Amino acid sequence: MVNSRKHPYAKCEECPLFETGKYVGTVGPANAEVAVCGESPSRTDISSGQVFTGPSGRLLDTVLEHHELEKADVLFTNATLCRPIDGSAPPKSAILACRPRLISELEDLLEIKEEEEDEEA
Repeated sequence: MVNSRKHPYAKCEECPLFETGKYVGTVGPANAEVAVCGESPSRTDISSGQVFTGPSGRLLDTVLEHHELEKADVLFTNATLCRPIDGSAPPKSAILACRPRLISELEDLLEIKEEEEDEEA
């Protein structure tokens, strides 16, 4: 087993999906004003290598359009960046292992927003 994390803040070595889970990373601008977080990548996401590309992605496109948000301006992520190879929901232990990564990504967004607000003041 190669001991390399899929994300620097995730506890991949504690995750049951570390060796077998299919990975799809977070996508979006570092200064996004909106973040969308799903459960884990879908089968369609795994096939395409992009988040929110299946039926949930099409529904999300409709919601974003309704709220006049551009997809390019939104950060898209999941509670876990890996999905079990059988397509089932990720176990709680996988979510907990990926939690530091998710919190870090969201905190980074907040810090960037605060810096931008300070520059404008």
